Amino acid sequence: MNRFFKKVYQYINPSVNPDLAPAFDEWQKHIPTLWLLGKTGAGKSTIIQTLTGNSLVEIGNGFQPCTRTAHHYLYPAENPLVCFLDTRGLGEADYDPAEDIAMCSGKSHALMVVMKAEEPEQSGLLNALKQIKRSGAIKHLLVIHTAVNSIVDIQERQRAIDYNHQRVMDVWGDKTRTMAIENCNNVSTDSG
Repeated sequence: MNRFFKKVYQYINPSVNPDLAPAFDEWQKHIPTLWLLGKTGAGKSTIIQTLTGNSLVEIGNGFQPCTRTAHHYLYPAENPLVCFLDTRGLGEADYDPAEDIAMCSGKSHALMVVMKAEEPEQSGLLNALKQIKRSGAIKHLLVIHTAVNSIVDIQERQRAIDYNHQRVMDVWGDKTRTMAIENCNNVSTDSG
């Protein structure tokens, strides 16, 4: 049976059958795109690399930015079901995200806001969220709190997550979901 599906896939592949290229292009336009937005060093690229297994996703070192332009990562690469849009980190020196926000808002179906739990200063991210919310182009949002175990005291950790999440809810509204991640192997979710 596997040979059958392989033959069908080869037949409908636009590189084998150029007549199917327009249909393939149309299909590619409608792949759900998840836009990752956050400060430099928040873990956007790390999340994409972990979820997709794509070792070509460049990961920064601490607060040293590595994502200089927006990149699309299709998953799975050979027959994609979802696209991750990795963008520059907010808060980089001499970086005005307005142009990227306008471009990404039109190409995305949902927003994944990535925040380090230990970082209370999120004004750049909150300002970007206000712009995105005003555009009305994106309706769905997931807040991801990374590096949660860097705050050893469990109560202090929860206060930090709650504080950052509340600030996002104040901008976006109360229909957001939250997720806490330490190293992409330990994940906990909570409805926010």
